[in-house]
Amino acid sequence: MFRRGGPGASAVSTAAPQELRLRVRPQLLGRIVSHALRGVPAAGP
Repeated sequence: MFRRGGPGASAVSTAAPQELRLRVRPQLLGRIVSHALRGVPAAGP
């Protein structure tokens, strides 16, 4: 019988979050850096 918690399901469930992290982190870092660069000249002397 096929179980939801089988090796295939666990592999997919563990691989998906890693792919999402690799895709989301660069976008979040890019936004943070862009906001930081925008705020530096405005707050600078």
